[in-house]
Amino acid sequence: MDASHARVGGCWPSTPGQATVDAGRDGCTACEIPIMPSTEPPSKSRRRKRLTDIDKLCNALEQRAEQKATKSALIEELGWTSVKLESVIKRADESPRPITVVRGGKAVRFRGSERRGGRSENGFYNDVVSVISKYWGPRRHMREIEIWVTARPLKRSGEQWACPDLVMVAHPGRKSTPDAAKYVHAFEVENEAGFGIQSVCQAFVQGRGAHFTWVMFQMAGLDPADETRPRHNDWDRILWAAKELNVGLVGFTNCNSVETWHDFLVPKRRSPSPLESAAYVEAFAHRLEAKA
Repeated sequence: MDASHARVGGCWPSTPGQATVDAGRDGCTACEIPIMPSTEPPSKSRRRKRLTDIDKLCNALEQRAEQKATKSALIEELGWTSVKLESVIKRADESPRPITVVRGGKAVRFRGSERRGGRSENGFYNDVVSVISKYWGPRRHMREIEIWVTARPLKRSGEQWACPDLVMVAHPGRKSTPDAAKYVHAFEVENEAGFGIQSVCQAFVQGRGAHFTWVMFQMAGLDPADETRPRHNDWDRILWAAKELNVGLVGFTNCNSVETWHDFLVPKRRSPSPLESAAYVEAFAHRLEAKA
């Protein structure tokens, strides 16, 4: 067959650009070559992914308030025995999936979702807020911390990259003057699957009006070859972008344990005007109760 023929609709017409398939039934009317049905199995991308038991457990927890449920409720919902549930929890705990048994051992919590639970009931955000206000902030000599969960879905905010996930105000260790206003911090909080170079750009845009902008992200762990960096295939570009845009980077393997938090990049203080920073806080905090 002439290799110069251009392929159209699955056949090779005798003239480049000529459409020659007869409704896709009998083959090419120009070349009289029948179109044989493909005998190849469907590609993996077209097959429906089968959920593992860990996936089922995470999905069940994600639907609930604070992504938390008692073990007895999970046994009833999933139709599992207590032995199977304990086995799945153990395997999930040993995997990168962020599942934690709540104190007392009677309940389980999922700590890896930004999608559900609302502002006050999202376990992932609440854990990050708790660690920032109780441990991470004070260790950075921040005082009188007030923090709000301000995340809003696109369909509600109407704009892309308009709302940071968290907004915090706090005094530094030393105030420049006795009556100095608190510094404003904007946070983009990402789970492991959602973290990438776009997170840095998003935080930069959402932080207009704040003194400091941060990305707090869940990571798989530290790089075994260099423990000053997280395990991430695109880390070099992410770090470059963060330095260029003056965005801080803080990673953690467990959002609820400050001992797993690592400051990879600390941003320099920006200098918004007092009116800009006050308007920034008012845009989000006036309708929420601050968590101190």
